Parts: sequence; C-alpha cells; structure tokens
Amino acid sequence: MRSLGREFVKILFQRRTYVGWAGLLAVPLLIVLALDLSSSKPAPGEGPPFFAAIINNGIFVPVAAIGALSFFLLPLVASMAGAFPLAGEAEMGTMKTWMSRPVGRSGVLFSKWGVAVLYVVVGMLLVGIGGLLAGWAVFGIHPLATLSAPPSASTPAWSASRWPTCSSWPRCCARSRWRCSSRR
Repeated sequence: MRSLGREFVKILFQRRTYVGWAGLLAVPLLIVLALDLSSSKPAPGEGPPFFAAIINNGIFVPVAAIGALSFFLLPLVASMAGAFPLAGEAEMGTMKTWMSRPVGRSGVLFSKWGVAVLYVVVGMLLVGIGGLLAGWAVFGIHPLATLSAPPSASTPAWSASRWPTCSSWPRCCARSRWRCSSRR
C-alpha cells in the first residue's frame, strides 16, 4: 500500500495528469455548449446516442460524454496513464534503483497499475460530476420516466418518500418476491 501511495503522489506532481483530466472534463462541457448554441436541436434517434435526450434532461450529459469518450480519448488517456509510470522509470534510469531493492517486482508493477486505474477512475468521476453540473445548469434535471409508474410532478425523483423504507422491506419480502410498492 505504501508503494501505491507513493506512486499516486508522484503522478499528482506531473502536469500531464492535470492536462489529461482537463481534456476529459472538456468533453461534457463542449457537448453542452454545442447543444445549447445549436440552432437545430437533434430529433429523437438522430445523432450520437443520448444527444437528443440531453435537450429534455441534463442528467444524460455524463452518459453521452462517457459514450463519446469511449472510442478515442478514454483509451488514449488510459494508455498514457498506464504506460508512463514504467516508461518514465526506464527513461530516468530509476528502474535499476528499485530493481536492486528488496521490493517485490510484482508489488511495484501492481502499484503502478493501481495508480493508472485510479487515474482513470478520477477522470471518469470528473466527467460525471462536470457533465451533471453542466447539464443541470443549462438544461435542468427533471424526473425520469420509469417502467413501473409515471413520474409524479409533485414528488421529485430523488425524494425519499418514493422508495421503500427499511421497515417495509421485511414485509415486502414476506408478502411476495420483491413486488412491493410503498408509494403512498
């Protein structure tokens, strides 16, 4: 765990870390900006997936951004985050130093892999949070239609009163197999 922490601190002090995260964060912002400034809005079924749904509900911005990123920029950033820790060690000549220490090579490699995974996870969180905030600011966030019931205009989708409470779960399970409705 110590080597994972050291590798994460090392990656935080590199400019390319923040450039990669800024590039990922720019995608949902550009999507929102393009759809907001567009004179003709996409009709349902037109354009990339979820772009037409963004016009009606800003909650779809992170989904559309991750879908757009998954083809080119996300694999590029992931490969950059995964390849540089080892290539940088070889380039600076510090690989020989850590190979001569009594540290397991697999532990060092797994810590470098873990930092690369953590880097991509933080980038996806930035895309999700940035896209959600941008979609909320421009298009608003509205209740989603569900298959079980239409959304209530008076009760927002995130309201706790729409979901079963902890005390109602045992009764629901005893009565029937997960078919309970605690809506009042």
